[in-house]
Amino acid sequence: MNGRLCRLGGAALVGGSVLLGAVEVVLRLTGGADGDDPTNPVNIAAHGVGMLAGLLLIVGLPTLVAALGTRAPALSVAGFVLLTASILVYEIAIGLLDTVVLPYLTANHLNPSQPPAAMFPFFMGGGFAQIIGNLLLGIAILRTGLFSRISGILLIAAGVILLITLAPLPEWVDTISALAMLSGLGLVGAKLAGIPAGWPATRRASPAASLSA
Repeated sequence: MNGRLCRLGGAALVGGSVLLGAVEVVLRLTGGADGDDPTNPVNIAAHGVGMLAGLLLIVGLPTLVAALGTRAPALSVAGFVLLTASILVYEIAIGLLDTVVLPYLTANHLNPSQPPAAMFPFFMGGGFAQIIGNLLLGIAILRTGLFSRISGILLIAAGVILLITLAPLPEWVDTISALAMLSGLGLVGAKLAGIPAGWPATRRASPAASLSA
């Protein structure tokens, strides 16, 4: 992978992380994260932006895997597959429901009182995929040293916090986990994109050098 693709992938990670972080905060403040008022235009717009952000993350994640793959192939590929699966579940599939399906059903007085039972395995599977994916990518980053340790620690913290939310905790704890994950991915993306020059230095070869090697 050449340097230009590396920078584009990094920019996609940065853009997706920033957008999805803003969406998480907006939905938490409006109650949209809990499914309140599906017809609220702000919630609908936020879910739509969340889908776009999820697609940007999916586009950018392969660049991270390419950088890590030469030194931690098993961890990086497994983490990529799991994290991508969780994004497809939560940001794309559920985002489509929240953007199109639920507003339509509610507007036509057909809003179900709760999600179909058949969706529960997808919720659980996506959650565990995100937990394990964050942990694996965070460990891979720490082991390779290609990115700042802060980004790896943030991803690991995101996985641990999300695991803790299996217990009955306030809903905002989920938001903290999401913001930790997105901050870690954003730092990685900034390093890949080469912006700005003042990001924490790494201990070994740069990701761009690794990709072009």
